[in-house]
Amino acid sequence: MISSEKLDAWLKTARKFGPLLVLLLFCGVVWLLTSELQKIDFEQLKQSMWAIPTGKLLAAGGLTAAYYAGCVLYDSLAARHLEHSHNWWRLTLLGVIARVIGLNFGTIFGASAVRMRFYSAWGFPLAEVVKFIALTAPTFWVGFYALAGVTFLFDPVQLPPDWSLPLHHLWPVGLILLAAVGGYLLVTLRMQTVYQFGHFRFSLPTFRLAAAQAVVSAMAFLVNAGIFYVLLPDEVRQGFIAFVAVFCLTTFTVIISRVPGGLGVVELAILKLLLANADDNRLRAQILGITLVYRGIFYLIPLGIAVLVFLGHECHLFAAGQKTKTPSEAHHASESAKP
Repeated sequence: MISSEKLDAWLKTARKFGPLLVLLLFCGVVWLLTSELQKIDFEQLKQSMWAIPTGKLLAAGGLTAAYYAGCVLYDSLAARHLEHSHNWWRLTLLGVIARVIGLNFGTIFGASAVRMRFYSAWGFPLAEVVKFIALTAPTFWVGFYALAGVTFLFDPVQLPPDWSLPLHHLWPVGLILLAAVGGYLLVTLRMQTVYQFGHFRFSLPTFRLAAAQAVVSAMAFLVNAGIFYVLLPDEVRQGFIAFVAVFCLTTFTVIISRVPGGLGVVELAILKLLLANADDNRLRAQILGITLVYRGIFYLIPLGIAVLVFLGHECHLFAAGQKTKTPSEAHHASESAKP
């Protein structure tokens, strides 16, 4: 059994070298992406971005709005399990901002930190905040694992020949992912026990709630894949389910790399997977241009809006705090001004 001292030492080492590892991985991605960029004419890249039809851009924007609107259900499901009254305005505000910042900066330093800040500001006890975070975290994973498992199993991705992987096919990975989802659902079905750690009480989601988590997350991921899919040129557009498998594998590379926002990782993986056996620089420029447009629509524009809304919320809280202090401060000032 690992002692607490060894565990603390391991955690300190991980915190110390974790950012360095991410930086090294990012540098490696940049180096690989640079080698791909050398094959691209930047004039073609610019033309490919401007050549995307307005209808496709509007469709991608509409799907992006639908995706982030659906993220409200993450916190809604958690609130339902914890039997909290729903405030749809707050859930909408938090769900969208947490998802946007989480996608750009990661779960721990992004989504969880935002939820901690908002729920604390709204007067939730720390124990309840932890419960909310613990219930929203599995929602993405269970749906993503279910969708990736099905697509890897029935519509395997053609891996690039220069990817040195121990597996040539992804169906074994699909089986493992589906087994993990089945295990999670089985646990929620069989182990409905209230766990208590000191004064902290927590229960697993019900089977119905866990199934709802899987459906909500899988649908959100399909919408996300659809954003990229509608932007693709006809030359590389394959069946939607086949593209979902490619998108799932791209997401896995982002998760493994730990690079915030998958910066450079998404671009490199999409180029490699969609053009595995093609050596057409014109198509390469098109795909990279579409990837950059996708990043702007799905990541950067929502991030700018989320940051402004977050700052506005913080200013509102600050102003509300000042208003409660203003009468006493005014009274104190008037008293001190008396001769």
